[in-house]
Amino acid sequence: AASPGPVPAPAGDGDDAVARLQAAQRRGRRRLAVAVAVPASAVFLLAVALQTDLLVATSRSVLAEADYERMQVGEQQNVVAAVLPGRQVPRLLPAVRRAAAADPPPPGSVCEHYAVTADLASDRSGDVYRLCFLDGRLVSKDLLAATGEGTGGR
Repeated sequence: AASPGPVPAPAGDGDDAVARLQAAQRRGRRRLAVAVAVPASAVFLLAVALQTDLLVATSRSVLAEADYERMQVGEQQNVVAAVLPGRQVPRLLPAVRRAAAADPPPPGSVCEHYAVTADLASDRSGDVYRLCFLDGRLVSKDLLAATGEGTGGR
C-alpha cells in the first residue's frame, strides 16, 4: 500500500493569495500617501491663508509718507487720527517686534504701528511708522526699518 502524497492545492488558490497580497499592498500605499498628503496640504493651505491675511492687513495699514511728514510731535491725537489708515500693521512684523525690544517707547505712552508701503518689491517693504501717544498728544514718531535700523523723530 502506497502512502498518499501531499494533496495538491486546488488550482487558482496561489494566484488568488498573490492577488490579495498585491491589493493589500496597493491599499497600504494609498493610505500612506493620503496620510502624508492630507496634513501637508492642510499646512500649505494654512500658510497661504496666513500670508494672504498678512498682505491684506498690511495693504490696509499704509500711512502715506506725506501724512507722516506733516505730523508734529505735540499734536492732538484726534488731529493725527484723521489721516491714519483704518488698521495698524500686525504686531508680528519683524520691525514692530524688534523696535519694542531695542527702542522702547516713551514711558506710559501707547504706540500705534502703520506700514510704510504695501509693495513687496520696494526697499521699504517691512518698514513701519511708530506713533506714540500720551495724554491725547503725539509724543514720538519713528520710522522703524525692517533691517533693524531705525530713524527716530522724537
